[in-house]
Amino acid sequence: MRKLSMALLAGVALVGCGVDPETENQEIVSNLIEAGFPADDIMVADERVYVGRDAHVTLDASREMLQAPAGSAEQYRSTNLVGSSVTKICVNPTSTFDSYTLLSQGLDLAIANYNERGLRITFARGPTTGCTANIIATTMDGAGGWTGFPSGGLPYGAIFIGTGLQSYSVDLNEHIITHELGHSIGLRHSDYYDHNISCGVAGDEGAGDLGAIHIPGTPTTATLGGSVMNSCARTTETGEWTSSDITALNSLYSPGSAVASCSSYSFTSYRGQNGTQIRCSCEAVSGGAVWGTDLYTDDSSVCAAAVHAGAIPATGGTVVVTIQPGQSGYSGTTRNGITTYSYGSWPGSFSISP
Repeated sequence: MRKLSMALLAGVALVGCGVDPETENQEIVSNLIEAGFPADDIMVADERVYVGRDAHVTLDASREMLQAPAGSAEQYRSTNLVGSSVTKICVNPTSTFDSYTLLSQGLDLAIANYNERGLRITFARGPTTGCTANIIATTMDGAGGWTGFPSGGLPYGAIFIGTGLQSYSVDLNEHIITHELGHSIGLRHSDYYDHNISCGVAGDEGAGDLGAIHIPGTPTTATLGGSVMNSCARTTETGEWTSSDITALNSLYSPGSAVASCSSYSFTSYRGQNGTQIRCSCEAVSGGAVWGTDLYTDDSSVCAAAVHAGAIPATGGTVVVTIQPGQSGYSGTTRNGITTYSYGSWPGSFSISP
């Protein structure tokens, strides 16, 4: 049987607005290069920035790529993951999507793939209740798929599935929808560094040490058919996880999966992204410089500020840091054994909650 290679394209989150497009795009390109993407793989067209010609990158997403803890530049996860406040992701198909029977069946099977793994996040076919995040399932031309990576702790808000898949097996539909949902929660192409492995044509999405973080326990070399997250799919795909896919999912989203340390984030780099929330962990707090009360300067020690705010005890814990606007002044106080300093105008701040 002739092999059909279908590109499974990953985009990146949220559309920016209210900023001069040329200035915004210059920053996006600069951020992508800093994150490790090759300059010759970045394209600006129709006032948008793309990686690999297909993956739309917005300003917020490009900034967020620079914030996650660094890892080795191998494979599997993006810098952006779904936050712990998301527990039930509802996938809501459009009426047009539902009119394609194999796409609809593939969606049900893809949702089952995730729910069978016992992860800390579950998927449900909407509309339904209890959703802590939503994804729209809609259609596009062709026989592939497209989506984006998480931003602000939320999965990308839509997956686009080609109506041409109606002409293929339900297993292939299941495979591609499972793949796109994987991108929406932060999984990268397992062969991002060499599309020739699964597509038969050369291509490198970029191996920056912040944009492609190796998940411990998974291979550092991709193989044909070795992952649902390979860049291209064959008509013979079963739609089921491989052992390395399962390892990756368990590492990122098992009920006991670790939350990144607050010390691994540079919160001043989130300045201007007001309302963005980052969940992170603190070990026992023995000190740290903090300016402000309730609203703290964004260069303050997050964990010391968390104790001051009463979000955690001095023995440590997990907190949610919310990015806030800069303030004209910050007042120092003593609370919970932590004394903070006063300061004048500062361009960025954060608040902290349990």
